[in-house]
Amino acid sequence: MLKLNNNLDSLKHISILDVAHKYLNVEIKKSGSRYSARCPWHANGQERTASLFFDTNRNLFKCFACGIGGSNIDLAMNALNVDFKTACEQLAQDFNLPLPWGRAANITPAERRAAQAKANEAARRRELAVAFKKWCDETYLKLCVLVRCIDKAINHDPVFCESIPDLLHLEPVIEYWLDVLQSNNDEQKLELFKDEAVKTWTTWNLT
Repeated sequence: MLKLNNNLDSLKHISILDVAHKYLNVEIKKSGSRYSARCPWHANGQERTASLFFDTNRNLFKCFACGIGGSNIDLAMNALNVDFKTACEQLAQDFNLPLPWGRAANITPAERRAAQAKANEAARRRELAVAFKKWCDETYLKLCVLVRCIDKAINHDPVFCESIPDLLHLEPVIEYWLDVLQSNNDEQKLELFKDEAVKTWTTWNLT
């Protein structure tokens, strides 16, 4: 267990904006008495309006969309995807301050690159998760529309439906796809994502 000393206060007093500028690749704008930016931890960093806010009076940050937030040390931990000890060491090194456990920071450039690579990989995985969820949501809506269209065709134009036998057999298949998309089974959802039949029936845009 780390034995902390008063030097931790020195790290906590580093400006939240300085930490954000150092470790976040985002554009920060002044918003009233606070500062804001597009959150890099959700929506692939492409949200329309800024949801990440920095409170310079209390030296805190908070995203009101995904809920991530905390102190400047928490910001370093999340930005670099490292633990508390490593974040403190990185802050001490980058801002030329003593460590809370009384020894000099000793993070090599290679270790910093490794930490950044780990953070980038974590960010990439979050982006993929967001994109996959978006695909699942859009595909679910498209399939719901398709089921309604098939039901309407069956009820109002049975002759047309009989001329396309595949259409009559498609509805139970789509209902199975819908069940999968509503489930918590990510493996089955991934199989749907790869399924050419699903792609064939959902290659159109929602309006």
